[in-house]
Amino acid sequence: MTNVSLSEGEIQIEFQGVLKAEKFDDARHGMSHCLKAVDFLCDWPSDLWLVELKDPEESAIPLKHQANSVAQFTRELSTEQYFRSVLAQKLKDTLLYLHLECRLPDKPMKYVVLAGLSSMDSAMMLNALDRLRKACGDPKSGIPWRRGYAVAFLNIEEWNKRFPHCPATRITT
Repeated sequence: MTNVSLSEGEIQIEFQGVLKAEKFDDARHGMSHCLKAVDFLCDWPSDLWLVELKDPEESAIPLKHQANSVAQFTRELSTEQYFRSVLAQKLKDTLLYLHLECRLPDKPMKYVVLAGLSSMDSAMMLNALDRLRKACGDPKSGIPWRRGYAVAFLNIEEWNKRFPHCPATRITT
């Protein structure tokens, strides 16, 4: 097992004790022309994480547009369409690609969306989680998937509480 540091924009995650972690939304996988990809794949001994980062507070956004970026992202989080056409689509396309490449391990999976939105409170995260579950095809009550499957929608603070072995930090360039 190894420690791998991955970053997307200004958010960096230190995956400690992972079998393999890789940036997945770059040109190496060849998906960009037809499929959407999650940002990171993290293969742990017990499960596979698919991690997507969204950061409306990135400092690369010009100062005069930063408030609008946060407001736009907050509006998107209130729509089913954003979860279906962006977040769920990234999960589904990534799973299809991994399956067709024979790279989908036979172990439980977690799809974790990490939002770099400091104003995101517990109510917003719960609402986003409900929308993400619905969009990603959460199984009906009492009929679990045969493969372990979970989704999470977290801000940086909650990520660090839930995954202290994988600290997420905001880095500035």
